[in-house]
Amino acid sequence: MIEFIYVFAYFLGKSHTGTHLAVSEDGLNFIPVLQGEAVLTPEEGLMRDPFLFYSEPEQQFHLLWTTEWQSQTIGHSTSKNLVDWSAQDKLPVMAGIEGVRNCWAPEMVWDEQNEQYLIFWASTVKGMFEETAGTSEDAYNHRMWCTTTKDFQDFTPAEVFYDPGFSVIDSTMVEQDSVYYLITKDERLVPEHKYLFVSTADSPLGPWSDPGPQISDSWVEGPGTVVSGTHTRVFFDRYRQKKYSAIESKDMKNWQDISTKVSIPEGARHGSFVRVPKQFVNHLLN
Repeated sequence: MIEFIYVFAYFLGKSHTGTHLAVSEDGLNFIPVLQGEAVLTPEEGLMRDPFLFYSEPEQQFHLLWTTEWQSQTIGHSTSKNLVDWSAQDKLPVMAGIEGVRNCWAPEMVWDEQNEQYLIFWASTVKGMFEETAGTSEDAYNHRMWCTTTKDFQDFTPAEVFYDPGFSVIDSTMVEQDSVYYLITKDERLVPEHKYLFVSTADSPLGPWSDPGPQISDSWVEGPGTVVSGTHTRVFFDRYRQKKYSAIESKDMKNWQDISTKVSIPEGARHGSFVRVPKQFVNHLLN
């Protein structure tokens, strides 16, 4: 019988220390590995919002991250064992698009039908979506953008991935029973929203449904999912309170707060979760 383990990738503080990992057998209580030391540190710039993904076709882990507050790139590195990592690349995902301010919180999924990776992130592009200008801090006006790749060498031109008609960041995707759920942060400050909601689609490429109702409190960010049995858990960063919370659902519609049942490493910020066979992380654990 294959044993599985959940791995949580996160950053600390001002994001200069790198990517840290914690593990859990129940998907609720996460314990730091390597005495809390980072498994990967940035060669330059920042390493915020780490997204850890296990690629079954390649049998290796991919790590994506935010490289700077203001940039046209996202970070990328790979590993077979979560200890030894490839050279850090800055992927120019928004190259060729004028007015790009930022590329935040990249994530990815494997698009099995098209045999490609779908990478998505939040960007503000000056001059676009003027009808919602001024609704987020510092003149940001985000939408989710995307690109696809088969080999992390060649990328399709970036395009808008998700535009619900207002500023959004921090999308994460989970599939259940052939339905794709996009959990996203409504980034509007005017009027104040700053909460998570869900949209659905029949394909990871969309098109996406209208935004669903609010599923979290305001002033949260960085949703990450853990699927355990019939339940989907959404963990998120309460960055003002400097702590993590979690909610759980059987149907992706009715949610229960389970924050008192979970434990996350102290100081952990905006991270991601992946479930893999335990054998894939034995080198890290040993």
